[in-house]
Amino acid sequence: LPTHNPKINKAKVEVINNPSAKYEAEGISGIINILIKKGENLGYNGNVRMNAGTKDKYNFSTGSSLKKGNYSVNGNYGFWNFYNPGHSTVDRTSFASIESRLTKQDLFWYFKGIGHFGSIGSDYNFDKLNTLSMTANAFYYRSDFGKNNYVNFFDINNNISNSLHNYNNDAREGLSFEGMLSYNKKYEEKGKDLTIQANFSRRKNDHPLAFTNYNPDNTVYFTKAEDHMTFNFINSQADYIHPFGNESKLEAGLRNTYRNINADYKFQILDENSNQWLVYLNRINDINWNEDIASSYMTLSGKYKDLSYNLGLRGEFYYRKFELMQGSENFNQNYFDLFPNISLTQSINKENAVQITYSRRINRPGLYQLNPFVFQNDEYLRRAGNPYLTP
Repeated sequence: LPTHNPKINKAKVEVINNPSAKYEAEGISGIINILIKKGENLGYNGNVRMNAGTKDKYNFSTGSSLKKGNYSVNGNYGFWNFYNPGHSTVDRTSFASIESRLTKQDLFWYFKGIGHFGSIGSDYNFDKLNTLSMTANAFYYRSDFGKNNYVNFFDINNNISNSLHNYNNDAREGLSFEGMLSYNKKYEEKGKDLTIQANFSRRKNDHPLAFTNYNPDNTVYFTKAEDHMTFNFINSQADYIHPFGNESKLEAGLRNTYRNINADYKFQILDENSNQWLVYLNRINDINWNEDIASSYMTLSGKYKDLSYNLGLRGEFYYRKFELMQGSENFNQNYFDLFPNISLTQSINKENAVQITYSRRINRPGLYQLNPFVFQNDEYLRRAGNPYLTP
């Protein structure tokens, strides 16, 4: 994640292959930390950018900022419009089949979408040691992914034995908001630092899918699925750094992450006699997911002669309440775990060093991996999870 660090006067990128106890224990990959330099210029500045491409591809963005005295304000807006069509063909020969010796498939597809993004931010420096920052952004998007699929089956005599034709439209629409409040406290002692921040984000996604199947007898079969999801995330964190001389420092912090997800899903078929959409009762699902991770950490890092070290310990308490079908099914879980890390680096000369690292991490299953409900993505593809999976 990009972060603003007033202590540095130039931007840099840190690649952390083995994250310390300061970072969340979940995940098995490293971290890329982008440090953004502190801006010193006073006054106004702004920019406008426009791009265009073939087949209805457009992009527009603008931004501006103002800095005067202890205040700074910035704002950005971006718009994109994208359209991409495609066509693919597949020929397949099955030597074990007589009725379907040869299969020819023509797939015509397109993807189109639009998006709007806006953000605003502000910093206020009470003095050279205390800074309050606020940011807010909003994002809206709408997209369609259409697929027109033709499949013909030929027998051993090259006569059509069967055919399929279906059209699927995968539409998505979403709106999200995010806000963050951050306070940074510096001290006269070099390297001593306190940061407290909290952020809230909310996202709503609507995901309608429409399936149209054209049968060989000229009848048409209509089905559709609707998936609506709402996400609410709240994060709060406090980090403190205390130096010991020029070579060592102690870091400690607290963090709480809360996630709430509400979703409902239903699958319907169009009745030809009544021209009404009928709901598949065994394909209705609703989700209420509450997850909370409370954690604390402490790390000690420094250098002794040519040996650099980083020792850390993180503790996390995990709580999950997972309800299905209006609370009739519950799959809850809670546990406490410790995550140590050790990193030792011995310098041999200016160009060579030997490093040994150890860390304990965790890979928790997500909502889609745990949800036992069978999702009907289209007429032939289904997906389900296992609610008894453990980290």
